Amino acid sequence: MSRSCSPELFDAAGAILARRAAEPGSRRTDASDYLLSGLPIICDRCGHRYAYDTCYARSRYGRTGCDQARLPKDELEEAILGQMSEVYADTSLIGTALVEMEAGLRKSEAAHAEKRVALDAEAVELRVRIDRSFASFEAGQLSPELCRERVEGL
Repeated sequence: MSRSCSPELFDAAGAILARRAAEPGSRRTDASDYLLSGLPIICDRCGHRYAYDTCYARSRYGRTGCDQARLPKDELEEAILGQMSEVYADTSLIGTALVEMEAGLRKSEAAHAEKRVALDAEAVELRVRIDRSFASFEAGQLSPELCRERVEGL
């Protein structure tokens, strides 16, 4: 496979790895030489995740579990880093993604605000009903047991 990303990109990836090694908070608990060890790579034959460069089902059960071949680590890393460099180089794609994300966030915030208004109104109504139950109890119109049941229900 030909190298599909620039030396600068590989240097940047190397810097990230070096920083992970130097900063305990940035390290994964399972130290790995695999740059992409945290990515959820899924086997297209059996649907299991890959553990490093091997399908989990194949590593656990052998070729009877999955006959997918091992992924060549260096070629996979080059391909993914190359794709990442293309995506990040296309600033219009990133801008569009940010605009869509912001629109989704605003829509979500509006939905949450509507739900909060509805929940606040429901809480007020429940408080009124509880107060009526207590008033009925205080006026002697409601037994203690029935009042307790109604209040607990509300």
